[in-house]
Amino acid sequence: MVPMLPETAVDLHASVNGVWAGIGGPHPILTSPEIVPAIAAKYGGNAEAFVDACHQAGLIVTGVVNGLEGYPSLRAATPDLDSMACRDAQGKLVRVGAKGMTLMCTNNPDWLQWEINRGKRAIDLGAELVLVDTPMSASFISGFLKAGFCEHCMANFERYLHARFPRGQLEERFDLTEFDAKAVVARLAPLQNITDPKRRPHHNKSRDDLLFREFIYCQEQASFDSRKRLIDALRAHARDTGRTVAFCTNASDLGTANPGGHWIRALMFADLFDLFAYELNAEPYGMLSKDVLKYPRGKWAAYHKLAQAVHHRRAPAVIHANSMGRLIMDVITQGKSMNTWMEVQSAEAYAANGAYIQFYIEPRAGNRLFLDKCWTGSARHAAFVQSHADLYDGDLRSGSSLAVVFLMNERGRTIPAVYPSYLGFAQALVEGNYPFDVLFAGDGHYVQDRLTGEQLQSYKAVLVPSPIEPTGYQKRVIQDFVKAGGTLVCQEPEKLGLSRGGDSPRPVTTPCLESQFNHGKGRVLLLRGSVSETWTDDTGSNFFKTYDPKLRAEIDQLAQSLGLAPILAGEASGLLSVFPIVQAGKRRLVLHLVNYDIDYERDEIREKADLVVNLARPDFLPDNVTARLYVPGGPTRTLDVNDSKGRLLFSLPPLGASATVVISEQ
Repeated sequence: MVPMLPETAVDLHASVNGVWAGIGGPHPILTSPEIVPAIAAKYGGNAEAFVDACHQAGLIVTGVVNGLEGYPSLRAATPDLDSMACRDAQGKLVRVGAKGMTLMCTNNPDWLQWEINRGKRAIDLGAELVLVDTPMSASFISGFLKAGFCEHCMANFERYLHARFPRGQLEERFDLTEFDAKAVVARLAPLQNITDPKRRPHHNKSRDDLLFREFIYCQEQASFDSRKRLIDALRAHARDTGRTVAFCTNASDLGTANPGGHWIRALMFADLFDLFAYELNAEPYGMLSKDVLKYPRGKWAAYHKLAQAVHHRRAPAVIHANSMGRLIMDVITQGKSMNTWMEVQSAEAYAANGAYIQFYIEPRAGNRLFLDKCWTGSARHAAFVQSHADLYDGDLRSGSSLAVVFLMNERGRTIPAVYPSYLGFAQALVEGNYPFDVLFAGDGHYVQDRLTGEQLQSYKAVLVPSPIEPTGYQKRVIQDFVKAGGTLVCQEPEKLGLSRGGDSPRPVTTPCLESQFNHGKGRVLLLRGSVSETWTDDTGSNFFKTYDPKLRAEIDQLAQSLGLAPILAGEASGLLSVFPIVQAGKRRLVLHLVNYDIDYERDEIREKADLVVNLARPDFLPDNVTARLYVPGGPTRTLDVNDSKGRLLFSLPPLGASATVVISEQ
């Protein structure tokens, strides 16, 4: 999470030394002395020596650009810091946290220039990766954080309204004859309160509600535009100085947190960055929380698979800082140990096409408390990944005939968790051990729409979770897929331009489906439930919210009706999952297994025995195959494989936290 001494990072088997780099400190690379005093003690302010030591240790060096955090530690180096901060409705600085951090304003050109200068400094000092933290910036603070009312925000809002609406429409729609900043702020400020559901502006239609919505839309566009100017400037600087630099960004849960309609966006920035590096704490109700959701329910796999589908590279995730702070206090005050939990998080991340960040801090030099209590297991797994990197490469496809097609759009704004249908279906498929791939398509505004017919050709069925607002091109691609003989599972076929036509819908026996109808050579399976402003009410959404095993069983039946079979039959309780990766070029199939059954009191994994793998033999494998079992920290062994009628069957020895099986030609 934050930079360590290079030797400590090597002991943790990390490859990137602190993704959040100098967050909280006055330097983009060197972290705050209060967080890691050992760096200050050894290197002082000599960033060049620290960077050189990291490179000699084979570590990637990172720099950080604050999105909105005006840390008190910045004031010494930036005396005018508060002049660049945003304001509340009374014109006062907005302070958050016990130490008085202020919320900065990315609409302020001076702050944007500060960010650009900080990023350039990181690049010049040798950073190969730059993280832009909290890209939502102005739009984030304008909601429930009760800021967004400084002169720069208000001036930008005035320009936005006059560019978007004629004078007469401003008066008719918003009761706005002229833009008086104080009067506008007085109307907007009460609607930042998310505690009263009756006053949520995204659910109501008064003139003040409509004005507040435009305020949020304006701030979101402004956040996007300022982040684009920032990244364009930093990419140009890297290019001009002959440096190769990757850019990443963070947003909690990939932006599925949604307090009262104030959607905390993330995916809208996909085209600006090379990858996400994000905090995570799966929240079924879409609200921010300090309590991290434990396994087996609190799986991160759906987020990992989505993030990989966006950029086609592994995106690392870390426990949210709010949650980790509480866990750290449990270690200090209660002596709790959570090595097994963190090891399983790491195993799941790499199995589900993601990567893992250790939230390791060292407040006192040489103090091994957090290492011994939290990270020895994840370090062991990281060592395994590094020494078996070939087991994790390739395009990360599962070989399944099913793809979940994620259509990014605006309609999730008022829905808790924003995309609960996707999150629930993905989690249930993972828990039922049904392989599937995720395909991502942008909204055509913030993110380019890249969905193509070629992407769908290798699949027999696609699941399109609600809510959707497809582009015209997305409609045509999916219509063509069905017309050619594919199966579409969705809740809103009309949105995709697929109506029942003259054919009466036919009943189906699968519980989560309402009916089906033909389209060309294919068919459309209609999910039960209807979409409202506040919920999608299909089986996937309801499973994500309730974790009801009956709903998981319904999704099992749906998967089987689509021709899928569980790789580990009878292991649908959510405690054990297998993630396949097809490496056709190497003529092998890789299975990553994750055991989520943790005894949190004893900090131990409950081993799983009597496991039998049963899967269809991929076409690229010959009749005679062998299976090799790899276990972190354990010996490699060969397993006997029975090939019967095109299906491969073999038994596994007792499974600890994780294992990997490689099936290849004998």
